[in-house]
Amino acid sequence: MKKKYLLLLTIVIFILLSFSTIANAATRSFSFVGEPVVLNDYSDIEILNNEVVINEDTSEISNKIIFKNTSSAEIVREGTIKLEDNSIGLKITDLKIIVNGLEIENYTKDGNGNYNFYLKINANEGKEINITYKTASSLQDAKVIKYSMDKIKGKHVDRLFFKVIMNKYDIALVEKIWPGAYEFENNEVYTEYIDFDVNNLTKDIIIKKETYNNLKYGDKIDSLTEEQEDILKNYKDIIDGKINITLERI
Repeated sequence: MKKKYLLLLTIVIFILLSFSTIANAATRSFSFVGEPVVLNDYSDIEILNNEVVINEDTSEISNKIIFKNTSSAEIVREGTIKLEDNSIGLKITDLKIIVNGLEIENYTKDGNGNYNFYLKINANEGKEINITYKTASSLQDAKVIKYSMDKIKGKHVDRLFFKVIMNKYDIALVEKIWPGAYEFENNEVYTEYIDFDVNNLTKDIIIKKETYNNLKYGDKIDSLTEEQEDILKNYKDIIDGKINITLERI
């Protein structure tokens, strides 16, 4: 009787641990949305350059932007960048805000995940802001990687360069990429805009993908498409390059 009781208890514990693992894996996915630094006043300001590099393998993000003061007097502006969003599970760590090579620490954060700071720009000069951080959750568990310039819609940007360094395990899981005019080489997806206005067509760059954990443990396990089932079944061959994957453009 004692042995049967111990066996039953072991089975119950195993089932509970299995459900816990599945639940944790299913809730691990989130969405990443990056945004540019937004100024409180764009008078006498040009946006010269915005370079965004997202490393999915290390979950590191670098967002560099250069503003130019076109006036003949020094100006002071408040800069705001949204880095966290509870509604999509986005949290960050290891934040650094570097202005012209000097790290600033006198920034503030509000309850909506917006980080605020002030910058002075001398007359007829530029100011480079480089914001680096990591996502608290692995970007391999992000179902969406997006860069949104919606808050500067209508502004002119001299150059935007956007690059995502994909983990080789996730290339097979990419479903769609917007815009269609991207390049893909050596696990890197990138696109570049030159001398453009931010509008409905240019404001968003999006990579939509599944995550391996969600396919294996998530709530879609009973309704996988044939393509998703093939990915799970042939995952190792895809990673080893024995099966080629073509990323879909939208």
